[in-house]
Amino acid sequence: MWFAGKKQIMFSRIRNVFLVVVLVVAVGVVGHLEAVDQARALGGASAATVEAWDSWRRDNPGSVASAFSWPDIPACFAEDGSVAVDGGSDYQHVCKWDAAVSGNGVGMSYVLVDGVSVVRWHA
Repeated sequence: MWFAGKKQIMFSRIRNVFLVVVLVVAVGVVGHLEAVDQARALGGASAATVEAWDSWRRDNPGSVASAFSWPDIPACFAEDGSVAVDGGSDYQHVCKWDAAVSGNGVGMSYVLVDGVSVVRWHA
């Protein structure tokens, strides 16, 4: 009987160590996934570029574009943000041209608001 009690305590400790290891691994995996999601959201931009966009949004609260957080800015259909409307030319209200993702992968990237570049960064 004495041996059975010691065995049970030993298995309990092993189980607790196992659970702690599983918890540590799970936290590490979640942290890694968050970092991957953040990197995808930034694209070729840096945190300073995102802050520049947020600053522009604060300075231009009346603009439709100010409603878009960084991850929500749609990609530009064309490099200059233009779209064909009824045979004429118009611009997306807000769009992001990320040269690291679009085009040849080098050069300037920018956020356009009605065809005007408001934030730029080098890809």
